[in-house]
Amino acid sequence: MRAGAQKEPRISQIAVFEEGWPSRKATLYVYLEGDPSLGGEALAAAAQEVRGKWKQSRLSTTGALQEAAAAGIRAMLREGAGRAGEAGLSCAVLQEGGAYLAQAGATRAYILGPQVCRRVASSSPWDPNHVDVREEPLPPKGMLLLAPSILEGALPLVQGGLP
Repeated sequence: MRAGAQKEPRISQIAVFEEGWPSRKATLYVYLEGDPSLGGEALAAAAQEVRGKWKQSRLSTTGALQEAAAAGIRAMLREGAGRAGEAGLSCAVLQEGGAYLAQAGATRAYILGPQVCRRVASSSPWDPNHVDVREEPLPPKGMLLLAPSILEGALPLVQGGLP
């Protein structure tokens, strides 16, 4: 419930790809969120597009993330899963002390740790030509949470710190 109205659930897909070209052995984490009227096949296909672009890219980690996220958005648009305001994609690569993050659309990312619960802001609209890419530090014993947009309403429950 949000402001007295029930929020429509969305379908989601989580993917983890432990491959890349030889000089980049980083694991890619992908979270996709789409229109509930679609089956999960559209998001699974988009996740595979992200994987394919990530695997074949010869760019830096941030460049490869941007390419992979844009490929995922284009795939979701083709499949009809990418209506503005109702779909989103987040991709992340963890590194020592932080993470590289690419975001577009409705998904959310949060930095969590002892006494920390911070949303990583994304100004990116649902547009394959515009993906927010950034490097985010993680606190000691911290984590990065890729989450659906519906979590926004539950955020006050965890802002006092996680157990």
